[in-house]
Amino acid sequence: MMRDDALAPVVAMMLILAVVVTLFSLELGLSPGPQAAGGGRASLAG
Repeated sequence: MMRDDALAPVVAMMLILAVVVTLFSLELGLSPGPQAAGGGRASLAG
């Protein structure tokens, strides 16, 4: 069994990753709207 001390950094990293992924998806414009069809992704692809 892992101790809580060893598990804390993993939980913190997962929380940070969740926040980063959420912000990244918002930056791409994945919210419902005209840009949801791929407007943000098209500019990323070139």
